[in-house]
Amino acid sequence: MTAIASLISGKSVWIGGDSAISHESGGQIVTTAIPKVWRQGSYVLGWAGLANEGHAVQSTLDLPEPPARGDMDRFAHAEILKAIRLALRNAGFEDPHDLDLLVGFSGRVYSVDCCAGISRVAHEYNAIGSGGQCAMVALAALKRGGPSARLKAALKAVAMHQSDVRPPFTILSV
Repeated sequence: MTAIASLISGKSVWIGGDSAISHESGGQIVTTAIPKVWRQGSYVLGWAGLANEGHAVQSTLDLPEPPARGDMDRFAHAEILKAIRLALRNAGFEDPHDLDLLVGFSGRVYSVDCCAGISRVAHEYNAIGSGGQCAMVALAALKRGGPSARLKAALKAVAMHQSDVRPPFTILSV
């Protein structure tokens, strides 16, 4: 399915992702022309899961501008999750099955499971998708280089060992 990985560097958030989309029936993996990582205003986001749900969020999501200060965790729980669920409902997905997102802003990364909720990890990296575990291991081991180079190296490592992860990789930051 995919590997979407994030890395926090100072006040910047970097998210990188692969271009593989696999069909639910298994077997066929295609390279998507639409990157699964994108910027929206002050945010950088990436999705993993069902392509129709991911593309729906990517094309219809309207995130509110984050506050300049205050409780960002509370903002994320109250506003970001609500905006993502609204985008899914507006696209006709009343009950999303399989969609995870990484949402980065204001030097933080939140992991969104559309079925369960939103959380922020305590360390500088996170990853989602079928290659997420491998990407986290690679990011934990890779300590040299800038954020873009570390993300690219981690995604390349995952693609070498996971058949449903493939380049080209998209790496963006805010």
